[in-house]
Amino acid sequence: MSDDRRKKRAESARTAALFLLYSSTAAACLQPNPSYDDSSLSGSESGETTLEGSTTTTTTTTTTTTAATSSAGESESATGTSAGTSAETSAETGVEPGVCGDGQLDPGEICDDGNADDADGCLNCLLPKSCAEILTLAPASPSGPYHIDPKGSGAPWPVTCDMDKDGGGWTGFSVQDTCNGHLDSAVVALKKAESEGIDRECRPFSFYANGGEYAYYWDITFPPGFSAFFLRGYEVKGLGDVELKYPQVLWEKASEWPNGSLSLGNASDAGPLTNWAADGGMIESFFDGQILPYPAQDLTFELGQGSDTLRIGWGEIGQNPEGLFPWWSGQIFVR
Repeated sequence: MSDDRRKKRAESARTAALFLLYSSTAAACLQPNPSYDDSSLSGSESGETTLEGSTTTTTTTTTTTTAATSSAGESESATGTSAGTSAETSAETGVEPGVCGDGQLDPGEICDDGNADDADGCLNCLLPKSCAEILTLAPASPSGPYHIDPKGSGAPWPVTCDMDKDGGGWTGFSVQDTCNGHLDSAVVALKKAESEGIDRECRPFSFYANGGEYAYYWDITFPPGFSAFFLRGYEVKGLGDVELKYPQVLWEKASEWPNGSLSLGNASDAGPLTNWAADGGMIESFFDGQILPYPAQDLTFELGQGSDTLRIGWGEIGQNPEGLFPWWSGQIFVR
């Protein structure tokens, strides 16, 4: 074989080999890329995204979509679990649990004002009945004005809470709260005066113009109960010639010639815990219309047992015109 023929045969063989190699490589490079070619798999509807961008975007999008789907699935599953729990709770208790603080009155909630104000009469979706309950539910509560609902009426009203004195939790109410529907109270005459009554500010009074004797007690009910009390800014007002020199021991005996008395204590006890004369009140006669502070202010009186009724007792005996407003102004604090 000539050299020329050998050269031509070798070139043909090399050409065929190169063609086969090219064809094999091209075939491998032309395999479909589902992530790019099938937009439904990538979540991309744009044909302008490059393959690298599309792959990245697809991976990210797919991952994000998967994560979102997974998250939604978990959320749905959690919701389903929560709903199942709620259903079980509802089946067991008959009450659908609500979210306290969403501003909606859900089953099982007494109130829901949708705010974080502990003083407005709705605390933890409850209507607090006393300052002691407020302090239990919110231990950091400072002293000041709060709304409470001692009778469970559904209409909280304002009181003063002392959250500092002797551990706090003291509910302070005024004389006006004794006849305006806030607290129930009753005035009982053991011996009636010539004139008696309750003024527009809820203040009972008794008076005789021509001499004689009278005896009263005034029971004020605080439904949550209490075991101690103190007075703050508490004042009385005299009518005529008032003499409170008798240190009362029993509720039934409010005077001893020629002196009367003023006392406070537990209605369930036989006698008072504090008395005007015994606790240092002015023993000279009041002049007509004189207003004086009770002698024992901010002094705690312990009942020794629980009670829900505070009693104020007073009486006089004598020949002169005499009378008294036993609680003119100020507050009584109970806990």
